[in-house]
Amino acid sequence: MSADGPIVVGESLDAAGRERAFRWTAASGMQDWGTLGGARARALGLSPDTSPIVGSSQNASAAWRAFVDGTDCDADAVLDLCELRASQGLDCNANGVLDTCDLAAGTSFDVNQNGRLDECDCPGGAIPTVYCSAKLNSQLCLPAIDISAAPSASNTDHCTVNATNVLAARTGALVYG
Repeated sequence: MSADGPIVVGESLDAAGRERAFRWTAASGMQDWGTLGGARARALGLSPDTSPIVGSSQNASAAWRAFVDGTDCDADAVLDLCELRASQGLDCNANGVLDTCDLAAGTSFDVNQNGRLDECDCPGGAIPTVYCSAKLNSQLCLPAIDISAAPSASNTDHCTVNATNVLAARTGALVYG
């Protein structure tokens, strides 16, 4: 329990009888943190500022391992540490932070709005620069430009530039330079 009492962490059993870590606050209620990638998990304590959580998780071979984390920057009730462990694809720039959290913090950008960080769209190439902002068109669509690879004269892969959410049957111009 936190020193002043509003946050409680611990373990509870699910319907199958597995120990699962949890965090409780009056505002959010009980948040199930699951088994943290193992067979069972326990949240054992909070830091003095209540941000990092410490605990343990039991893997498939019944060995317990410690964890220290507490961040859930995308507020999906799953610790960021667990999400990163489950899928490396959630951290394409390999900085130890979920891509969605990089975007929310403004440390990375998704200029072309394709759901990938710009630095992951253009490996080895320059990040695209936006010179103007798209505006909603008459069909209430927001036009966007997407690029498939790093543009380079020495790049042997095709580099395709696409425009999406544009008006159909209308003349337009896509300038790439």
